Order: sequence, then structure tokens, then C-alpha cells
Amino acid sequence: MNGRLCSLAFVGTLLTSACLSLPVARQGDPEALAKARRAVQENPYASGDVYANFGYQLMQKEDWAGAIPVYQEAAKRGGSSPKFKAVCTYNLACAYARSGQKDKAMATLKEALRFGYRALGDLRTDDDLVSLRGEPEWEELAATKDVSKMSRDEAWRYNIWLLDREIRRLHYSPYTKRTPAETDNETKALLDGVPRMDDDQIGVAILKYMAGFGDGHTNARTPSLTSTVLPVNFYWYEEGIAVRAADSAHKHLLGQRLMSVNGKPVVDVAAMMAPYISRDNDMWIKLFVPFYLWHPHILHGMGLSASADSVRMTFRDAAGKDTTVDLKGTTRDQVGHLLANNLPASFVNISSLSSGPAPLSATHDGQRFWFEYLPDKKLLYCQINAILNDQKETLAQFAARLYAEFDSQHAEGLVFDVRNNGGGNNTLLLPLIQGMIARPALTKRGHLFFITGRLTFSACQNFLSRSERQLPITVVGEPSGSKPNFIGESVPVVLPYKGVTASVSDLFWEDGQSWDTRQWITPHLVAPPTLAAAMANRDPAMEALLAYWKTVQAGG
Repeated sequence: MNGRLCSLAFVGTLLTSACLSLPVARQGDPEALAKARRAVQENPYASGDVYANFGYQLMQKEDWAGAIPVYQEAAKRGGSSPKFKAVCTYNLACAYARSGQKDKAMATLKEALRFGYRALGDLRTDDDLVSLRGEPEWEELAATKDVSKMSRDEAWRYNIWLLDREIRRLHYSPYTKRTPAETDNETKALLDGVPRMDDDQIGVAILKYMAGFGDGHTNARTPSLTSTVLPVNFYWYEEGIAVRAADSAHKHLLGQRLMSVNGKPVVDVAAMMAPYISRDNDMWIKLFVPFYLWHPHILHGMGLSASADSVRMTFRDAAGKDTTVDLKGTTRDQVGHLLANNLPASFVNISSLSSGPAPLSATHDGQRFWFEYLPDKKLLYCQINAILNDQKETLAQFAARLYAEFDSQHAEGLVFDVRNNGGGNNTLLLPLIQGMIARPALTKRGHLFFITGRLTFSACQNFLSRSERQLPITVVGEPSGSKPNFIGESVPVVLPYKGVTASVSDLFWEDGQSWDTRQWITPHLVAPPTLAAAMANRDPAMEALLAYWKTVQAGG
């Protein structure tokens, strides 16, 4: 039997809560039960969290009838964790089911889902709900149909039905960008189109459908779409989209600009791809167009290539000479794990075109966070690439080391380079922010810098926004990939066919003022990545920062 207690898990790039199944025998802990009972009895203003813990202890004691009014009161009082009411209502349904009240259990379980209970899979595995699994409504409620017994078209339609239901059930504001009627029409078109589309086309149609909900966390991943990559990888520089990495057979294309895909000008290709990109703002078009260009199955699904076997691309070198190449894909197993910024180890990087030293920002590849003091500039440079703990050091421990270094060196300025930070766990941010506030030198304008970019997103956007609100930061580089107030979260929705996994945003993060409608945090010093700088191993953002820092030190 499984006990249930509201706990925390971290999925994707923001804090998410889950009600975790605890595989323990229900024997109960008399001391814990007595303590939980006293906590409720001794404080008439006890929060729902206190009541939820009492309900959990009663469930462990198998006192189902006693747990029912306790969970009802917990839901009424409210708690401090995301989706608290949904979790309490789910546990209430479990108590009803255990006590033999199947009708109430089913009705309450439906309420829990309506309130946004996240873990649909719990319905299929929770021993508390065994008595409900023979009910006529169960198969649809828990989405337990066996897709292996369906035709290909039926299985895809089942995926789409479940995806549509779960997004509308879970999303914080599903009709921000589309009306309910428009969403209905798109869902119907997707369902009706299944027989006429191959798997690649359905996969990219789902990408477009997800992008229509209007935020960067609501997206879908279809493994077959990213199972193959081209031997050249792209980046969108200020001068255009160019090859930033390639395998050894195509390294002669490094630094060359992409001009067309199967004869279609790249500017038109980018415009065509934009509706397929889930995003908080348009900086992610610059992030994901190159990513999509790398994947031949996506290009095929979008109609940019006749097949996924070969893609014809035209490149232009620095002298203006065009070269057309037919590129064949390489399977995922051969190139390793794929992320937007994680290239195969065999690829040659654009930095190889220069004999000069790597810029400071590129000297610790693969490290989650690190810092280096620049004594001649009295400046402490810190790069944080994820708001997560490391295996060897927590982020709080790192923050303590960072600020100890700042103090011991009598540094005058601090740089946070977060341009490649896609987020993590925003509950880890406090030591970083408190450390800045505690140092008078960093409360002066021009002494605290953030280098940002298109990938500054999610929990890292929280970091940037909270720092901006409390301190006089100077932002350098590109606009951030999200905004001060945004709909976010990565709640997984696992679909049964083809390994498709969706992510749904069910929380709102307000780190700016309530009236702040900015689409990004704008850099004070605009210094976007350029192709010329990449080929010369230069860092335009750091160069702009140091030039400005020189004027600050001079009293300018």
C-alpha cells in the first residue's frame, strides 16, 4: 500500500511539486500521529499544510474515515506548495475509495483532476484506487487504453486526444493566445489530418499545436524527430545563420553562412519555422531555428525536404562563393545525447578557425558553475550555466565560496555570465541574491553585471528578474529568452504512442511588478554574438563589459 504526502520534485527547468508515492507498509507511527494531532488541536489557525500532514498520518494508520474530514479542512485552508488543493482532493479521493465510498471517490477524483492534479500516472498505479478500476468511467479518466492494439492512425489520434485534454486541464491559462473555439478547430484539424500525414508531419504539427499556447515551457518532444542530425550544426549570429560546428568531413563549411534549404531562402525558412517554436518571446526563434535546421526529420515534416534521408543546403563563404551540398543525417546513437547546446564530441567547433586563445567565457566547458578573479581589473567573473546543485557542491556552497573570494580579493565588481543558463530550480537562488545585497560595493550602479542571451530562461530568468528588482544591475549582451512575469513550469505529460512527451506550464511567475509587460529584460550594453567574433575566438559581450568597466573605474 502507498501512503501519500505532498512533497517536492524538480522537473524541467522550474520548481514543480508532486505528490510522491511512498512505498511503505501502512503500520503508522504513533508518535508522529500524536504530534500531528497536537499541531492541529493546539493552533486554531493552523495552515492546510499542518492538516495535510495530519491526514497523511491518519492514512498511514489506515484510519480512512478519520482522514476524510481532515483532508477536506486542509483543502479549505490552503497550503504553501503548488497545486495544494489538487493534491489534498486526490488524497481525499483515496480515503473515500479505501472506506468503500466508490461514488464519492470517483467524483472527488474528477475534482482533483479538474483542480490540476499533475500526475495522471498515479491513477494507474496507486493501490488506494484499486476499487475504482472496474468502473465504466475509469478507462477514459485514467487514459489506460492499450495503443499496441490500435492501428497507427488510432494510436496517433489517441495521443492527440490525451494531449489536448491534459493541456486544457493543466495549463495555467490555455487560451492566452488562442480562443477555446480556435483551439477546438486546431485539435479537430490535427485529428482529421492524421491519415494524410506521415509520422514526421504529425510530429511537427504537434510542435505547432503546442506553440499555440503561447509560452516556452509548453512544448512537446517526439524522439523520432530528433533521432537523426545533420553533419553540420548551426547558430544564428548577427550576420545570419552559419555553421558553428561540423564533423570532420564537413569542417570546410565552418563559418559559412546558410543561404537556402532545398532552394528556399533561409530568411523564408526561418519565417516558416516561427509558428512551430514554443516561446516566451521572439529570442527563442534565434535559438530554435538553428536547432530545427539540424534535424532532417523536422525539415521533412515541415515540407522543407522531400525526405529525411538527405537535405540540400547552399552555403556562402567569406569571399561570396556559394556551395551546394547534399547532407545526410547521422543517427542519434552515433552522436550521443542531443540538446540545443550539446554537440557530438566528434564535431569540430568554429573556434578551431582561430589560433588565438579561447575567451574567458569558453575556458571551462562542461562546468555547471565556476568563477575567476581578474586582478588587473579588480573584477570577479562568475559563470552559472544552470540553477542546479552540482554533484560535488551545492549552489549555496558555491555562493559562499564566490562571495568569500569577492571579499578576500577586495573586488570592486562582479559579473554573472548567465547567457547559456536555461534554468533549473528557482528555490536555490536565495544565497546568490542575499550575497549581492550584503555587499555595499555591489549596490552601486556599474559594479554588478549580468551577461544575458537568448538561452537565459526559466529559473535563470527568475534570477535575473529578482536581481534587477532589488539591485542596480547592468545587463550586457542580448535580451533574455523570457520575461519578468511569465507562465512557466515543466509538468510532464507522457503520451503512450511513439514515446512522445509533452511539457505543460501550470504556474505563473511574477518577479516584476504586476503591471510589468516587458517581453524580455533589455541589455544596457547591446553586444550580440557575431560570426566574425566567433571565428576569431572573441567574446563581444565581455569586450563591451570590460570597456564600460574601464570608464566606471575611471570615475566616468
